[in-house]
Amino acid sequence: MHYDTQTGLVAFGRGLLANPAVQQVAFNVALFVPLGAYVRRYFRLGAVTTVLAGAVASLLIEVTQATGNWFLFPCPYRLFDVDDLLANGLGAAVGVLFAPLLHLVYRRHAALPANAARPLTAGRRLLGMLVDLVAVFLLGGVLATALDLIVQYGLGVRVAEQPWGALANSALNPWLPAVLLLALPSLGADGATLGQHAVRLRRTRPDGARPGTRIVPALLFGGFGYCLLVGLAPFVPAAGGLANLLLPVCLVLALPRPHRGLFGLVSGLTVTDSRGHGKRPASSGRPGGRGDRFPGLPHDAHRTRPDLRPETTPGFPMTQPPP
Repeated sequence: MHYDTQTGLVAFGRGLLANPAVQQVAFNVALFVPLGAYVRRYFRLGAVTTVLAGAVASLLIEVTQATGNWFLFPCPYRLFDVDDLLANGLGAAVGVLFAPLLHLVYRRHAALPANAARPLTAGRRLLGMLVDLVAVFLLGGVLATALDLIVQYGLGVRVAEQPWGALANSALNPWLPAVLLLALPSLGADGATLGQHAVRLRRTRPDGARPGTRIVPALLFGGFGYCLLVGLAPFVPAAGGLANLLLPVCLVLALPRPHRGLFGLVSGLTVTDSRGHGKRPASSGRPGGRGDRFPGLPHDAHRTRPDLRPETTPGFPMTQPPP
């Protein structure tokens, strides 16, 4: 019987890739590659420290599983696996090797100062909205689950079975997180939600002033209003339909320049980059120079004004012409 080497190697490769044990190790390694790369690149940690950080993060995950979410459940839902620790640590080490590639990806911003404003793009607007929604519903899910566990193990009943259950769930998911993460941060100087802070955006009036009372319609016709409608849906059926309409409208109107979105059209606010806002330009060419500490004094004026440049004459000291 003739044996085809190429066919045998292909079959072996397919079998190896389809092996659940191999897939588990490969995915555990790949899971921690981004962590290793970003910790190495942005926190400037050494290679050994980065790998240790990945191992600690993996250990935290394993302990969480082995203790049943830190004793919220009476038994572990997954066995403590040392192989996962090794695979995750290897993934962090691979991430260290890929860290220099991040410099190539972001090198177009390398020459800009840290506080220099970047262009406002549709991607940043959409990412900010995504961060808002994920954060709100993630926190809401945690709060609602915590309440359900406390009531179930403390009182022996389920929240969903109580007359007040629907209201409690809406209050915890998403109303309370929406207030904490969207409304309260918007009352600050930047008028920005958590997601907008994450992507370094701020909301202002066209003249650059703070939003003031205009932040109220901006919230109602944005992510905060969407969360209000989602919470009202169990009690007001039309609220669910309005929520399903509001979300795509907000997403679509955030795409065209200047990316104001629906809330900008309603409230008259604009969206700008938050970096460098409110910083006074230096009065001299040297950071922290005398001109910065004592503005208005002509310590370094001769650097930019030829009529104040010192002149020297042999045998006489340096003089400066009167203004």
